[in-house]
Amino acid sequence: PRPAVRTPAPHAMTDERSAPAASPVTADPAAVAATEATISAVWRDVLGLATVRVTDNFFDVGGHSLALAAVHAKLCARIGRQIPLVELFTHPNIRALAAYLHGAVENPELARAAQRVAARLGRTQRRGRRRAAGTAGQEH
Repeated sequence: PRPAVRTPAPHAMTDERSAPAASPVTADPAAVAATEATISAVWRDVLGLATVRVTDNFFDVGGHSLALAAVHAKLCARIGRQIPLVELFTHPNIRALAAYLHGAVENPELARAAQRVAARLGRTQRRGRRRAAGTAGQEH
């Protein structure tokens, strides 16, 4: 079974100074739809698919890391701006990536996905520190 992501209790005290104030961001639906169409066209081109849905996960429809690098290059060229490659891994479907590109990150589903990524990263870093600490005292 997968370990659960730990989140603060609903009424837990938090340091509100450390968390930035959330400002609701609303993106123009027509602009988001145009971005979704652009992303969809790039996916179809790179993956050789006739159709993709905006909710399809890139890796579930046949994508892999090298194909994602090709999508990254073509998408950056088409939209005329640089996107960190890691954001394509963080937002693996068309709708989530389009929302990210338009700054609409208030979606609870995207927030949960970001929490899962952060938790995974934290576990990986802790595991690496434990391994390094376990071999630090050994002589070869």
